[in-house]
Amino acid sequence: MRARRTLSLIVSAALAGALLPAAENASAATSRAARSTLTYYFKATSDSFTTPSGKPVSNSQQPARGDILFATYDMYLGAKAHHASTSTATAFLYCTVTKVTKSAGGREV
Repeated sequence: MRARRTLSLIVSAALAGALLPAAENASAATSRAARSTLTYYFKATSDSFTTPSGKPVSNSQQPARGDILFATYDMYLGAKAHHASTSTATAFLYCTVTKVTKSAGGREV
């Protein structure tokens, strides 16, 4: 379970890093004079980790090359402490494991 939580955190951070520049560019295209950075709070709505054939990967099972992570997030304008009450957008994340290596703890990730 711990590896899955860590993976979710890393994926969430990567997702935020990928989407926020796009949001800023959209804002800049609208008004270059009034450019601002948009901050979003991401709330996971679903996730699945499966083998390439679609069979679910259990929490105790180590990921293997070709396994697939699919996650969806609702995006709320603002930060965790203070954000909009309704979502502004939805994000979809689809990742395929390409390489499995040993981590510092000796577990494969």
